[in-house]
Amino acid sequence: MRDPVTRYRLSPARSRAAAFGLLCALALACGREAEAAWSRPEEIVIGTAYTLDQGAFSIGVFEPLRYGALDSVMLTTRPVLHLLLTPNINVRARIVAEPLCLSFQVGYMQSFLEERKSGFPGAVHGKFLLSVPLFRRVVLTGSLGYAFGFFPSDHQIPMAFAIHGLFSRSSMVMAQLAAIHSVSRGGLRQPNVQLLYAHGWSSFHLGFGVSIGRYEFMPWTGLSVAVQGVAIAPVIDAWWRF
Repeated sequence: MRDPVTRYRLSPARSRAAAFGLLCALALACGREAEAAWSRPEEIVIGTAYTLDQGAFSIGVFEPLRYGALDSVMLTTRPVLHLLLTPNINVRARIVAEPLCLSFQVGYMQSFLEERKSGFPGAVHGKFLLSVPLFRRVVLTGSLGYAFGFFPSDHQIPMAFAIHGLFSRSSMVMAQLAAIHSVSRGGLRQPNVQLLYAHGWSSFHLGFGVSIGRYEFMPWTGLSVAVQGVAIAPVIDAWWRF
């Protein structure tokens, strides 16, 4: 099954290049003395099992909207996709907080932009995430779950492994490997590697890096290049956390 979200890409390429320049200019504008963006590894919620504190939220240019409904429950959605008739929601519930963090996440997404013969394509999923903090500087995270794609039907096993590191209270790096095993069709699908560096100025964060392979939501694919059939695209985003 092809994720409905993968069809939405920004165009033309020059507009994305201009957006990149805007993000860089915004970073320079915020270049005052850096305050603590991540005072501890447990505050990293992108690609980990951790959740936002109750009442906290974050929103980015391309990053999804995240909201801490409870101290142990976080809601995630991409508002731009709702405008494209693609409702989507993820709910992450923290089961164990420490010393290891174990969470369970469920999600739903369906596109009503284009009806196929069998119906509107979409998917539901559930997965466990386990994060292990090390030395107050590093977080190791693994996830494994089940996804059901409909119209057409496809049983999938999504899996991922990520490592996050804090160079300082304002600098973070992430390396993530993700893939989907299709039970219905057999074989590994959508392998992806992401390398990301992010810098925080209190509530404002700027991240940039590279994505290798297919990815669920990649607005910058118009700037990608293919190396021996493998897509390589920049990853650029700015987000705010309150």
